[in-house]
Amino acid sequence: MSKITRDQVTGMNFHYKHYPLEYFLDAMVRYEFKNIELWGASPHFYVDDMSIQDMKQVKKEIDRRNLSVVCFTPEQCVYPINLAAKEEGLREKSIQYFINQQKLPKF
Repeated sequence: MSKITRDQVTGMNFHYKHYPLEYFLDAMVRYEFKNIELWGASPHFYVDDMSIQDMKQVKKEIDRRNLSVVCFTPEQCVYPINLAAKEEGLREKSIQYFINQQKLPKF
């Protein structure tokens, strides 16, 4: 029977939301992960609160540690995002939020 290797598992920053992003990235290196999932939420990577320069700095920190982002998961439950909202304004804001996620720099 085959065993699961670290290369088949990703670490996710959601579990480190009470720590700085750098702490999460360092932990992934310490635990010998190669791949990470980046949760798009505060305080680490909430796109609506970041400039392109901020995003590039995060990418630089990820690259510096030889990690690969294999999945980006924009926040969709905690913040005021609701694609099924009855209120037209909230629904439009929610749709725009996901459209904006497509404009991120490629990791």
